[in-house]
Amino acid sequence: MPAHRLITIGRSDAAGLPAGVQHITASPRDWAHQIVMLKPVIAISALGTTLRAAGSQAGFAAVDLTLVSAFAAV
Repeated sequence: MPAHRLITIGRSDAAGLPAGVQHITASPRDWAHQIVMLKPVIAISALGTTLRAAGSQAGFAAVDLTLVSAFAAV
C-alpha cells in the first residue's frame, strides 16, 4: 500500500485521472460524510467558481462560501 493516497470528490465523474487516483462521485451535501469516512491526514480543497459559471450571487456564494466553509469545518 502506498504511503499516500489521492482521492478526489466531485459532483460528476472524473475522466482521465492517473492510475491509482480514486474518485468519489457524490452530491455536495454528502461530501462532509465522505471526507469523514476517509479519515484523511491532509485534505486540500480546490473548490471555487466564477460568477459567470454560478449564474448569480447566490450561486457564487453557495460554492465559494458555503461549500468551502463546510469543507473547512470537517
